[in-house]
Amino acid sequence: MTDPVDPSDAILVVNAGSSSLKLSIVVPGSDEPIATTTLDWCKGDVDNIESFVRGHRIGAIGHRIVHGGSHFTGPVVVNDDVQKEIASLTSLAPLHQPQALAGIDEARRALPNPVAVACFDTGFHSS
Repeated sequence: MTDPVDPSDAILVVNAGSSSLKLSIVVPGSDEPIATTTLDWCKGDVDNIESFVRGHRIGAIGHRIVHGGSHFTGPVVVNDDVQKEIASLTSLAPLHQPQALAGIDEARRALPNPVAVACFDTGFHSS
């Protein structure tokens, strides 16, 4: 069980694309990220999430996911069942879903305690 997010905690935003992993750290109430970086999947530098967040108190993680199918129409807390459902949608976005799942795994490895939330492009565009 994860603790509720303290409003003073930063949020790690993970945007896993087909060739890069874009990371931002945002603080609630601020219009601009306090840190950003782009990691390269091909170079294998995604394990640098730990060093990117070092020194920041991360209270939550937000993941941009391309396809939520008809099941995910809004943000959802990531757990094992949600990851399996996202994986089942790989045929709908074959270049992006595997990378999004890898981004979730890497963020969980680097930051196992904060709550992680998936936000879907298809949910955003559904209304």
